[in-house]
Amino acid sequence: MKLAGRQALAFCARPDAAVSGVLIHGADAGQVMAARQALVKSVLGDPVDDLRLTRIDAAEARKDAAAVGDALRAQGFFPGRRVVLVEGASDGAAKPFGAALEGADAADALLVATADALPTRSALRKLFEGAGGLMALQLFADGWDRADIGPALAQQGLACGISEDAVEVLAAALHGMDHGSGQRLLELVVLFGMDRGEPISATEVSRLVPAGLGADTDDLVTAIAGGSPERIGPLLRRIAAEGSAPVGVLLAMQRHFRQLLQAGSAPGGPSAGLAALRPPVWGPRRDQMQGQLRRWTAARLEQACRLLLEVDAGLRSSQLAPDWAVLERVALRLAIMGRG
Repeated sequence: MKLAGRQALAFCARPDAAVSGVLIHGADAGQVMAARQALVKSVLGDPVDDLRLTRIDAAEARKDAAAVGDALRAQGFFPGRRVVLVEGASDGAAKPFGAALEGADAADALLVATADALPTRSALRKLFEGAGGLMALQLFADGWDRADIGPALAQQGLACGISEDAVEVLAAALHGMDHGSGQRLLELVVLFGMDRGEPISATEVSRLVPAGLGADTDDLVTAIAGGSPERIGPLLRRIAAEGSAPVGVLLAMQRHFRQLLQAGSAPGGPSAGLAALRPPVWGPRRDQMQGQLRRWTAARLEQACRLLLEVDAGLRSSQLAPDWAVLERVALRLAIMGRG
């Protein structure tokens, strides 16, 4: 069976106990990860009971269907259903998964597999969409909905609340962000709101979002995309001295390179791609982006976006915001790439 969008996310919050296996796939890696976390927590509890969770490497799952089948049917020592997790699955796992899931029932562990966006012809997708007792969840990288902001902040532990005007500011900042970048911004807002007795105001939120970083951050992003590594150090030192949050700089870099990739990959060419960007890009910034797109191929823009996502994901579990040294290294690397 197949579910998409909000229905897929609703399933992760309340999964059907009769389902034996779930595939979560989508272009936004952060969104896929968040859905996977929600599904696993729904089955194993929050905090997750690691003793009922078995992780299997995707390469091992492709080669050894018996290992997946044994993990699904193993008897645990603790009450409650178990989960077998395979992240980064591909079409090569379709046959092993099919063999392992044959004859599975609710008494076995739940197989949870994640993947990048899969085309309609994907063998892995066909398995989970067509076989009985299996579920394919397709997630769309369609940004954040205003109605999601309040519940998302409350779920992350924001007790002081947030004003309606502040929600509007956040909604504007989250527009066009992928799930991972948006999640990072919400985490920063929650951290800011710790030990407060009054709701967070729009003015306070505006100081945290990328749009409030000022001209120096815009200059930094322009220097990176324009291939000017000699400007990176001075600009970062100036931004740090102004008291800007490092996470905001990373968010601004991610947003800009996503826009470049979207425009550079448009079927009608970069000019048509820039015209289609939402929110629209006008004036000098549009001219700058047109010049940057002459430096960057679509392949190198994809590489840049992956690099920024790796930096974001690598720092996510260890600290709430990246430090300046990490930002400087990735900024210099991207600026050198921008020289062609």
